[in-house]
Amino acid sequence: MYEWLKEIEEPEYPYKDESGELRLKRIQSNTSLDKMSPIFQLFASVNVIFQQDFLASFPVPNRHALKIVQNEIVPHFLEVKEIYTDKELIEINVRFLKKESRKRLSDLLSADIHPIVPDLYRDVEFNISPYPRKVKYYLVNQDKIQQKVLDGMEDISGFLRSSFFESKGLLTFMPSGWLLEDSLRESVTLQSMSTFAKKIILMVNENDNRVIGLNVYG
Repeated sequence: MYEWLKEIEEPEYPYKDESGELRLKRIQSNTSLDKMSPIFQLFASVNVIFQQDFLASFPVPNRHALKIVQNEIVPHFLEVKEIYTDKELIEINVRFLKKESRKRLSDLLSADIHPIVPDLYRDVEFNISPYPRKVKYYLVNQDKIQQKVLDGMEDISGFLRSSFFESKGLLTFMPSGWLLEDSLRESVTLQSMSTFAKKIILMVNENDNRVIGLNVYG
């Protein structure tokens, strides 16, 4: 195996008990937003790249995370739902990009999108690795990765810490077009996220060598 990877057993996923009375509240997003922050680009681009309407869920365990979701993400979507447990807001779900936001994001993808986006989604076809799968897990040795600080990564890492990492301990991406080969160490996604992640784990389908999951821990 490559020097920057170590095969490991399937990791245990952090568990947080969120039992209680669950309530959903639909929110009307009446504002529009021209600015498309790096955080929004990272999470919303899949809708345009794969021409599908994905549901995105954002944990909001604190005011910082809530403010970013409300100000940078919610204004771009038609369907917004707040998720409450025992009257406490824990998550905001969004789906269906507004027409003008989809158009601006499409233009940005062909011009000046954040560099993580085209690296993370290299294949524009939403082609899921076939079943049955034989999944193996590889821990990235971040000391063997040439770490790179990209513009906007301070905002992205700050949001991940306040949202996903605080609430769940990790965030899982589903890359497209990633094959497990030595050149993957040059991925700007791995290089930039190695600057702040506590650990990074690749999930690989051994049957076709595709990377089907990227776990980033904080």
